[in-house]
Amino acid sequence: MKGRAVWTVVPLVSMLTTGAIWCEPGATGRLCLAAAPTPTAGPKSLANSTGGLPDVQYSVQVDDSQPIEVSRLKGQWVPNLATDKSHLVVIRTSAKRVASFHFRFPSASGPELCLFLAPLYETWQVWPDDRCPWCTCDES
Repeated sequence: MKGRAVWTVVPLVSMLTTGAIWCEPGATGRLCLAAAPTPTAGPKSLANSTGGLPDVQYSVQVDDSQPIEVSRLKGQWVPNLATDKSHLVVIRTSAKRVASFHFRFPSASGPELCLFLAPLYETWQVWPDDRCPWCTCDES
């Protein structure tokens, strides 16, 4: 019995020290939509991660908001997102859904996240903004 009590307390302490607890209710954050990578000629490889990417226009919809066209030139902010709730992201091209998933704002990463297309595997990912030097959004 004594070992079992310690086993249930350790994961909670671990969660508190790793920042796995969600942000406080009522707080808002924002999501930077990184510029979409430009396709390049040649086959896809580690040296040419954008090789063979489809030359399409992506749009991103967060929750029930209007879809936003993803630029190839600069990032765009999606503001006023509740940090204490899960958000649905739907990515489309030519009205066809190509990806969708939920994300949350973990408190350890702060109120700014980055959504980007990782070209090598053509996967959409959300990372803390400060860990994405390629994710640049204007301060507006």
